[in-house]
Amino acid sequence: MQFRAGATQERIHAIIIATGARIKKNLGTLTYLLSFSSERSMDELVASLRVYPEVLHAEPNWVTRIEPPRPMPGSKPVPLGK
Repeated sequence: MQFRAGATQERIHAIIIATGARIKKNLGTLTYLLSFSSERSMDELVASLRVYPEVLHAEPNWVTRIEPPRPMPGSKPVPLGK
């Protein structure tokens, strides 16, 4: 999430605490990676952050994992690179 220019550190921390989130990492330029309890959905947290006029952007930071393809049943594995 990113705050607008002029937001004070006190106000930033107050907003983050009010939404039940925690700062996981300060990314600089008023930008933070937040964490939160699993009791709330990501959509709820993002919506609760967006109501504050000091918040410029609040977006999920999803992690995507790609698994290798699985062979079809009854097929022979094909070596990679051939």
